[in-house]
Amino acid sequence: MGMRTGNNGKAGMRVQTTPRGASRVAPPPARRRQWRMPRINWRLAGRLLFAMLAVVALGAGLQAWQVLWPQLDRPISQVLVESKLGEVAPQNQQQLQQELERFGEARFLSASLAAMQQALEQLPWVDQARISRVWPDQLKIEVVEQQPIARWGEQQWLNSRGQVFHGVTRAPGDTMPQLVGPEGTEEQVMQQYWSLTRILRPMGYSITRLELRARGSWFVHTREGLELLLGRDEILEKMRRFTTIYERELKEQMKQIARVDLRYANGLAVAWRDEDNNETTVQ
Repeated sequence: MGMRTGNNGKAGMRVQTTPRGASRVAPPPARRRQWRMPRINWRLAGRLLFAMLAVVALGAGLQAWQVLWPQLDRPISQVLVESKLGEVAPQNQQQLQQELERFGEARFLSASLAAMQQALEQLPWVDQARISRVWPDQLKIEVVEQQPIARWGEQQWLNSRGQVFHGVTRAPGDTMPQLVGPEGTEEQVMQQYWSLTRILRPMGYSITRLELRARGSWFVHTREGLELLLGRDEILEKMRRFTTIYERELKEQMKQIARVDLRYANGLAVAWRDEDNNETTVQ
């Protein structure tokens, strides 16, 4: 095998060399950036648009309301009064009118119906009142008048709840019972009246006067002329005792009895008519 040697005797070889250092690569040609439309948050945009429209609508509504308010809030031209008992007496209608006049020139929308109603219910003959608006410029008053169940003392009245009032719209009949007691016992006396009435009515007796005296003793007068002295304690127990003895011994003789004294622990005492108030004790 033949080889070419240099002057130094070594074999000659053709060696291809490259320059030292990193090689350079030509960059790619620059691309032109294309413009793109930014992404829109349609949900947020919708909310903003809705808020703007709401503000505009609210402003327009307030402006319209300011224009319409004087036209709607007219002075009251008429007050209508109705009662569940029929026509309200003229003097009572006048009292209602006077109470409403205390509020000055009432207007249809700005009038305080709650305050007016409270003022009307302070009238002694009014149990409940309800006020409503009637378009375009009227008020309607519906009155529930006090219903007297009994007289309280000489000049006052009691309703079914034992509440005292001072006026009535219609004069009650002569059958109205009279209840008497110390101040502040109105409800207690009324409850006792109902309890005694439930016992005496089936026996044919109607209470015309029930009295609670200062020391706590109870006295009953009936339309049939019978008086009952009940004492202070165990009233219902004494009445049950009376009904038992009444059915057993006294029923046929009640027309001759003027008074029954139930203040005994066991039994009762009977006072007879037209016999100088002689009493008989029944055990």
